[in-house]
Amino acid sequence: MQVNIQIAIMSHLSDAQTIMNADSELAKTHINFAKRLIMKYDNTDVYAEQDELDAIWEEEYDRMHKPEEL
Repeated sequence: MQVNIQIAIMSHLSDAQTIMNADSELAKTHINFAKRLIMKYDNTDVYAEQDELDAIWEEEYDRMHKPEEL
């Protein structure tokens, strides 16, 4: 399934606004995901495969929530 990048960005920013007070770390993850999409796609009025966006989300989530190794 293809997803419009602009819609994905707006959706994740809206999610961040909604959960900001309840879970600030997850809100930051949504914001960072949106920032990665903006950096990756010069033109955000394009479509990408859902699997590609899911992979980017998983990378960002793991980066933000993975315990630091000593």
